[in-house]
Amino acid sequence: MPPRSGRMLSQKAVTRCESQSAPAPAPGPDADARYPLKAGVGVACESRAWRLCGPSARVRGRGRIPIEPGGGRLVVGVRWHHWVMTLDDPFGESGYARVDGSGAIHPLTPDELEQMQDTVAYWPDRDHALDHDHCFLCGSVLTPETRSEEHVFPQWLLRDLYLWQETITLLNGTSIPYASLKIPACKECNNFWLSQVEEQVATAFRAGPDAVAGLDQTVLALWLAKIYYGIHFKEIGLAADRRNPDGPRILSSEELGRLRELHHVMQAIRRRVRITRPLGSVFVLRAQVPDQPQLRFDYRDARNIAYVAMRVGSTVVMASLLDWGATADGMEIRSVETARQLDLHPVQFAEVAGVVAYAAAKFAGEFLYSVHQDVDHDVLEPVLVRDADSPDAELFSPMSVRESAEVQSTFMGMPVEDIYDEEENASWTCVTNADGTPNSIPLDTVPMGVEIITPLRKAREQGNR
Repeated sequence: MPPRSGRMLSQKAVTRCESQSAPAPAPGPDADARYPLKAGVGVACESRAWRLCGPSARVRGRGRIPIEPGGGRLVVGVRWHHWVMTLDDPFGESGYARVDGSGAIHPLTPDELEQMQDTVAYWPDRDHALDHDHCFLCGSVLTPETRSEEHVFPQWLLRDLYLWQETITLLNGTSIPYASLKIPACKECNNFWLSQVEEQVATAFRAGPDAVAGLDQTVLALWLAKIYYGIHFKEIGLAADRRNPDGPRILSSEELGRLRELHHVMQAIRRRVRITRPLGSVFVLRAQVPDQPQLRFDYRDARNIAYVAMRVGSTVVMASLLDWGATADGMEIRSVETARQLDLHPVQFAEVAGVVAYAAAKFAGEFLYSVHQDVDHDVLEPVLVRDADSPDAELFSPMSVRESAEVQSTFMGMPVEDIYDEEENASWTCVTNADGTPNSIPLDTVPMGVEIITPLRKAREQGNR
């Protein structure tokens, strides 16, 4: 499966798909064979109700915000996917408000807003740095004494899987070795705070899927968030078209500014923020392990949503970050339930990663965040906002088999016509057999790197369609 980028859904989102360029196994008598796989059936996702419950107060034209009697709160306005500095009237022009003990909402004046910046542990205009002169995590100015570089993909991972000279392809087609994928960090964040996270995660991955599943899911999600954020940080300023160095950038600083929500949550790494619920939907599955270490790793992410999928040795991790558990709690993803019964083949990993990405992209809710100060950190509480005019609206947009197949084709590096049957409005799957049972694909039967021939492609080549 060669590295490939494409578009996801109608949101013009670019999905990055990476697989390793390590040498293929030594040719054998069947090395050039093409492997027809069995037909499969099944709909990717089935929605069920999910909502946030608890005391709430109406916010005119916006929805509801939880109120805790007896203490004021700073309400930070964050729309789903996008940080916004201006909301409807209750928040005034600043986009910020405080809630008093009676539940009344008071917009902050410019003077109050300026004072508030000195009382919270995290303030985006102060702490969210988008250049190489500041620490990517805490935003502090880097000096020769404090400067260091953080590997986006940690050194323990590069060592364990011999990935130092393997490459990842950025959104403009630039290939960069994993060893060179670094971002600026201060020594305190790099050597103390991030090291604590890496130690926990490395120990779990080396022990296997059960240990990863038993890891604190917030720690695991923060680790994945750092990788996702770090790759996008690296893409700041790079030309979208390498043939036109002076043309549009891959990601402008303004576009990366939309990741402020993620950056805010990442302050939990250095304990300046405490979050009140799991920050994402995390799925941990099992994978088959190829003989060559370099082939034991795969990475996928999506640009339109904070989504990451990784295959590390015998462990598969997929995470929809910043949905605060909505996808896991509110969707029945049949491919995931089937995959839990399998040791996934790499091509199955790619398919399930695409299915979960599609499910996560269909979440139609949005959040506000209430923040209050507690000694030396902020307590960040996500609040699901419902439109006051339609409080019972579905939180997930309708599913489309065609759309799901398009995402799967991107993640799998296969033409959509090899996956989607337009006449039947059904998509092929290599995870489930036609009778609904899990489909086991042993690596010694279907090695990595061979060309996969689906039933749809076979029929098309034979002229039957």
